[in-house]
Amino acid sequence: MANTFTQLYTQLVFAVQSRQNLIQNRFEEDVYKYITGIIQNKGHKIIAINGMPDHIHIFIGMKPKEASQKKNFQRRISCIIGKIPN
Repeated sequence: MANTFTQLYTQLVFAVQSRQNLIQNRFEEDVYKYITGIIQNKGHKIIAINGMPDHIHIFIGMKPKEASQKKNFQRRISCIIGKIPN
């Protein structure tokens, strides 16, 4: 089937350690832009990204061949969230 198209959709949820309210409004947008850049640089689509002060939801359209990158995204984004200042 030469004309087949497949797109995987996945939701990732990241919580701040101990569910502390560390994602403050003053840098929330910057965090979302950085996360969006990580995902788009790998050729995937951000469908939605949003969150609360203690967690972030990301809805992604992924290419099936690269679905294994999900762990890589999680690792890189977890590092970012872990560096959010108090």
